[in-house]
Amino acid sequence: MEHGLDPSKPIKFAKRIWIQQKILDAAEKVWHAEQRQFITDRTPLDMAAYTLADVQGSTEVNRAELEGYLGRCFEVTNRFFRLLVLIQPGIPLIHEEGKAALNEGYLEHLNYLILGLCNDQRIKSAFLCLPRDVRGIRDRVDAILDVLDKGGVQ
Repeated sequence: MEHGLDPSKPIKFAKRIWIQQKILDAAEKVWHAEQRQFITDRTPLDMAAYTLADVQGSTEVNRAELEGYLGRCFEVTNRFFRLLVLIQPGIPLIHEEGKAALNEGYLEHLNYLILGLCNDQRIKSAFLCLPRDVRGIRDRVDAILDVLDKGGVQ
């Protein structure tokens, strides 16, 4: 809402790229300021997925702008993240003011976009995709710690 946009309303793709760059700028500042390892629930690949999810058959896309933004998302991911964990849809959706519209089909779309982005050859981070049936917070934490304990991330 800082830039006058409502995340639950459609916007032109050129404006989408512009606001996604602003979001990535802000996140990059936060991640750069961290002095220690950190955990976050959003990565540049999430940002790339939200951007790609807006592309439909009739969407007017400036390919150079899109490729530049996606390239930046890959570069920032590689710079700040050693491990990417995809937590797939499965928990109940809760509507909150100021959040994008909730739509289970859209979340599935995003899930598969992120799955593809995490497997892109430009990603250098380790990647873990939690099974859909791992839903409890303790089960999710244990699954990630198990990978870390076994040395799955260098």
